[in-house]
Amino acid sequence: MSTNNNVIDTTQTLLVGIEMGLPRKGRKLKDVAAKAEKEANASAGTTRATLNYWTWTEGKTERNGLKSLQEFQASYKAALEHFARFPMATGRLLPAALAEPFFKVKAEFAAQEPDIREKFAYEEYPALAKSAPQRMGSFYSGADFPTLAECLERFVCEITVIPLAPAEQVKAIGLLSPDIAATIEKSTNESYHKGKAEAHRDLWTQVMEPIQHAVDTLSKDKTKIYDSLVGNIISIVDLIPAYNGVFNDPHLNQLAEQAKAAFSAIKPEDLRASQEAKAAMLENAKNIVNTFKPYARRLAV
Repeated sequence: MSTNNNVIDTTQTLLVGIEMGLPRKGRKLKDVAAKAEKEANASAGTTRATLNYWTWTEGKTERNGLKSLQEFQASYKAALEHFARFPMATGRLLPAALAEPFFKVKAEFAAQEPDIREKFAYEEYPALAKSAPQRMGSFYSGADFPTLAECLERFVCEITVIPLAPAEQVKAIGLLSPDIAATIEKSTNESYHKGKAEAHRDLWTQVMEPIQHAVDTLSKDKTKIYDSLVGNIISIVDLIPAYNGVFNDPHLNQLAEQAKAAFSAIKPEDLRASQEAKAAMLENAKNIVNTFKPYARRLAV
């Protein structure tokens, strides 16, 4: 790892771009809005009316024709951002040590995407297009309603992963004067280190929050204990070694070691059944919070 804090260490980091797109959701009803403004003696532009192609109400139930597409994208994005957790100026920071599990998850979702598209094309869209005139009434327009081809084109799940290029390479661009190249290099380094500092701070926050939540939960006389009480701690603690290849923070390593030793063997059912197990986890969680909160606060300033 580079020891020069003014130079980007490109051996430890990648940048991830996550772009998700969905079919057009609707169109503005300008005439309806204008009529409402006139009837209410309101100023022009104060009222908005929009027709949604894909949502409607059946009785008291809200329906969403794009639900399967949206849920797939939300799950896909969340799974990737579990590893690429922190936004930078031009993408999300992915430690090189997490590249393998990141690409494994990416491949799993990419393999599912054709089935999602096929189901929408052959089952969901035909039903939605057929019911559109009834659902939309007088506002329906066959010429305006999105075609299947348009919907499939706009349904985008695009993931890009690129190495974080060293700013020094800017000097090799022949058309740049030395002064401009130096300015770009300085700006690139400053942007990277600002984003890195913010990610470092946010990682501390994301680690401390579930442990503090465990303290708050277990301190109550009567409380419902969910499986996630322990799982949320372990899932973020497991990522610390990879991220610490970027941050090089010895206190994070100590926190990870103590948290794993304290919580890895705990089963939620034991916490529900045993007051002793509950008290032991509470004591360990309090100790970790009290020990490491000063380091987290120091970064937040």
